Amino acid sequence: MESLFAYVYLWILGFTDEKQYYDSLDELFLNRASDNLLLDLECCTDVKSAFGRIKRYFDYETSEFDIDLFGKTLFCCLKKSYLMLNIELFAAKCYELYNILPLAVERFEEPFHTLCYIDDMLEFNGLQETKKRIEEMLSFYEQ
Repeated sequence: MESLFAYVYLWILGFTDEKQYYDSLDELFLNRASDNLLLDLECCTDVKSAFGRIKRYFDYETSEFDIDLFGKTLFCCLKKSYLMLNIELFAAKCYELYNILPLAVERFEEPFHTLCYIDDMLEFNGLQETKKRIEEMLSFYEQ
């Protein structure tokens, strides 16, 4: 379920399209058709309603959250987006992502904390140092 959450985050911010989200949702729903959350998500017709429903679930309706699975999925997908977007747009979107992270994510722990300041690094530290820091952030869960 945390992977699905990561996909909707990426979709709402335009890092990816809806394909990964719907593929993951369909797979989960086929295996757990009686799950009310998945049924609710199947009925959501747009990214805002899907995002709102799954965020509400993880922020307020459950205490279970696998931060490693969420992070691994999120940063793996972000890595693909990083290769396709210009660095300024990527950094700005990372800051937006940081501001809507789930409540269960400790925002001052890496690699999530990096999301909040890489856009500032471009201005103050230069392109090469920023790229290096982004690549460290994106490879955090590969270690």
